[in-house]
Amino acid sequence: MACSSSSKVIMEKEERSHVLAVDDNLVDRKLIESLLTKSRCTALNPTAINSYLSGIEALSGTNFKKCKEQIGIVLGIMDLDYALREPVATKPNDMSSKEHMDLYEKWEHSNCLSLMIMKGSIMLAIQGALPIFESVVSYMKSIEEQFIGTSKSLATTLMIKMMTMKYNGLSGVREHIL
Repeated sequence: MACSSSSKVIMEKEERSHVLAVDDNLVDRKLIESLLTKSRCTALNPTAINSYLSGIEALSGTNFKKCKEQIGIVLGIMDLDYALREPVATKPNDMSSKEHMDLYEKWEHSNCLSLMIMKGSIMLAIQGALPIFESVVSYMKSIEEQFIGTSKSLATTLMIKMMTMKYNGLSGVREHIL
């Protein structure tokens, strides 16, 4: 069985997978374990999961569009984008059908893991400024509102700076323009 330096799966007689994630934090181990035990996609293995997660560039404030795109791709590949595509399912009760309970469980699983992945891809300084949401869609909208406003104010500031800048005669015109 192939194994990487960061994680490997050990199969027991009862066909239950166990995850050993070395040099990773507890959240990464639990996320990988949850993905392996509940995912419908059989192609996922710890190495693939780890490479998908490490491929997401951390949100730093200047890379929102790129980070959002990368998160969308990773969630889609890992079959966790269900909570992003479907509206919040109503909680099942005693009278709910098996199909409704299964759909709710699928949505809840997708939502929980998507939130974990999103929160793990945001720098701690930015995480503290964001409100806590129970839904991945609400969380994504909150982040988007925060950074769209930031990029607009940055664009305005840069435009004003460019329009008011004057050539000082000390450097070449090329350096002044750049």
